[in-house]
Amino acid sequence: MKNPLLAEYFFLQIAVILATCRIVGIIARRFGQPQVVAEMIAGVCLGPSLLGLFFPELQAAIFPWDAKTRDSQSYIYPVAQLGLALYMFIVGMEFRLDIV
Repeated sequence: MKNPLLAEYFFLQIAVILATCRIVGIIARRFGQPQVVAEMIAGVCLGPSLLGLFFPELQAAIFPWDAKTRDSQSYIYPVAQLGLALYMFIVGMEFRLDIV
């Protein structure tokens, strides 16, 4: 491992993502929205659209993207893609054609 803080960055990113999804999920549930909508909103909140626009230093600290710490992004991306594939599989398994 080139970066000794790689594991800390990775688990910090996972913790921030999960905490944001839970908080937005609680808020969305009050408006009658499903968890998947809350998770998409949480992704927008953590991305460059909101967090990067209003707090660019905080986003750079949590999700670094420079030459030194680029490793943390290279590990979070495959995990995110695997999670997306599994999530879409679960959504597909729960999809009911009789209500469409």
